[in-house]
Amino acid sequence: MWHRYFIFWTVTLTIPFFANFYIKNSPMYKSKAGRVDYHYEQIGSLDKMIEKTLVIGNSYVNASFRPSEDDKRFYKLIVSGMPLDDIVNIIETLPPNTDFKSIVIGLSYMDAQPVRSRAYIYRQYSAENWLSRFWWSIPLVRGNSLASTILKEDVKCLVKLNRAKSCAGRLTFGLENLDEELAMEAIGDEYGIPTSNEEDQMARSVSRRYQEFAPFMLDISPQLKIKLMRIKTICAQKRISLFAYTAPIIKELRLRLNNDVIEGFRSTVTDVGIPYVDLNLVFPDWDYSYFHDASHVKANSGGKMTTTYLISYIGEDIAQSGPN
Repeated sequence: MWHRYFIFWTVTLTIPFFANFYIKNSPMYKSKAGRVDYHYEQIGSLDKMIEKTLVIGNSYVNASFRPSEDDKRFYKLIVSGMPLDDIVNIIETLPPNTDFKSIVIGLSYMDAQPVRSRAYIYRQYSAENWLSRFWWSIPLVRGNSLASTILKEDVKCLVKLNRAKSCAGRLTFGLENLDEELAMEAIGDEYGIPTSNEEDQMARSVSRRYQEFAPFMLDISPQLKIKLMRIKTICAQKRISLFAYTAPIIKELRLRLNNDVIEGFRSTVTDVGIPYVDLNLVFPDWDYSYFHDASHVKANSGGKMTTTYLISYIGEDIAQSGPN
């Protein structure tokens, strides 16, 4: 009888061990957790933060806001696939005494119905004691909300062995290095589209991105206003100016989306009282030559123009107006 208990407890204790090992060594987990840890370490060591602007967002922000590396006024905290819920958690768990001059957040139309994030990846930074910090640093616990995505992506890659480069590109690069040729190849491979024909590539990218946007464009969730109010409140408490923007998406994609929801999205952000600009209104007619894909601008064309506009807008509207 004892050997049955031995086998049972051996299996019971071994499964979490291997699950923890699997999550810890997943390229997706290492990329996201490593990037978050790097940013928090950098933020904690920044000098004269009161003179800097913190820019938070995902790959849309990374592509559309690209100040010179020599421009020390800005610090970009970019994590691929970051939802609005994570932006809230980052701002609420910034290390003590990290009083930036201003914060810029990137908002997507998909935030009309914010994805719920359990944000376990950030919780060790808001933990109140060493035991809690240790618990939230365990990869199996910390990566809990990523586990299903990691498993799904790995299964897809195993099934599609002939698309190994696509898997490597998606898991390793995400969309954070959009100016890298390999990232572009990964996008092309993922969509099954030849990168040599930009118009055909963009048409298929529009269709693919529409499928991603459409489920979040049915109506405006009350959670959007709630989350924006949380961000505004913490910034007001710390006397940090706040600014939000939406990066351009290609017109062919934008016109397929629910315009009433887009208008409601814009109204919700401005009603909360956050200075906001939708760059789709500033650059409404850009063709495919300005875009990497249907929802990411090219770094050397569209990205340059959006960066110039945003730096000017931030300087005029936030740096001079004082905190909200």
